[in-house]
Amino acid sequence: MAFTRLLRISCGTSKKTAVNMTQLNQSISILVTHVVRRGCEDQFTDWSRGIADAAHQFDGFEGSVLFPPSDTEPLRYHLVFSFSSMDRLQAFWKSEEYADWRRRLEPLVSEPSAYHYQNGLEHWFGGTTNNERGQPSTFKMAVIVFIAILPLTWVIPPLIHPVFQSLPVWIEKTLTTIIIVGIMSYAAMPLLTRTLSRWLFPEEDIKVAE
Repeated sequence: MAFTRLLRISCGTSKKTAVNMTQLNQSISILVTHVVRRGCEDQFTDWSRGIADAAHQFDGFEGSVLFPPSDTEPLRYHLVFSFSSMDRLQAFWKSEEYADWRRRLEPLVSEPSAYHYQNGLEHWFGGTTNNERGQPSTFKMAVIVFIAILPLTWVIPPLIHPVFQSLPVWIEKTLTTIIIVGIMSYAAMPLLTRTLSRWLFPEEDIKVAE
């Protein structure tokens, strides 16, 4: 996609794709795929919390999400980091803290990690699908987002209005939005992308891509 910039890095390598200098101040999300050694799942979960806490200490860190593995790939985890700009991401990437957490990761994974950085809607889809399938079309992503958000905007506001009705309107709207976004990010989108994965990534598209 035109606004998706792809970066693949293996553990221990410093090779990167070129980045347009005019895009360095755009918010960026990093999707990191780890194949965890069998029996190290709990240690990896603890590691993911630790590196997220370390990233939180850096300027520009906007959050992280760990996507659990699918039934078909029970050892493949996806971790998403978000930063406010590429230069702030690079500050974390080049830090001694990051290098230390990378060293702690090495005994927990069975192959080099794959990194993708992306803008826009893609972070909702990349973390729950097989990387080899690439990204679905912008139209399909928009349809999934519409399906997820429409019932939430109908159902959530009237449900929580009795709880927040004593608050100023702007506070009620803000809290309502936070709840809807949280449900979208942590429940609705992961569920829909898994449920509709055959439509998002039809087998014929995969064959053509190969």
